[in-house]
Amino acid sequence: MTPHITRLLISSSDNSRVIPLSMISGPTIMLYANVVSKVLMPGVIMPITAITSLIGVPVLLILLRGGRSE
Repeated sequence: MTPHITRLLISSSDNSRVIPLSMISGPTIMLYANVVSKVLMPGVIMPITAITSLIGVPVLLILLRGGRSE
């Protein structure tokens, strides 16, 4: 999902910009998801995938909705 999020943020599909920014934003998203999972419920082991799915599902829905041209 990171390349798609990057494309949406920079409003470009130029791979010379998308790929390097995706390489930076991917670990950044995982780092923030890890921090959020530890802060939301201290002492409870919460999977990072639960947090990343909260980010990924809306992005997927935006991509699906934006892909239709009516």
